Amino acid sequence: MDQRPELPRPRRTKIIATLGPASYDRIPELVEAGVDCVRLNCSHASHAEYGAAIARVREAASAAGR
Repeated sequence: MDQRPELPRPRRTKIIATLGPASYDRIPELVEAGVDCVRLNCSHASHAEYGAAIARVREAASAAGR
């Protein structure tokens, strides 16, 4: 029998982060740490701030190749 090395198994769990105004500056760090999905807490900011947060999430995901 040949002894092949065991390949790492793909992760089955998704990491979901809920973001609020205090965490908008840390979006790139969260994406690099492995966050798969982001949801926004919409009770603390304006529509313009949500739009900026969405743009930052998309930019960080694109930069990370995700």
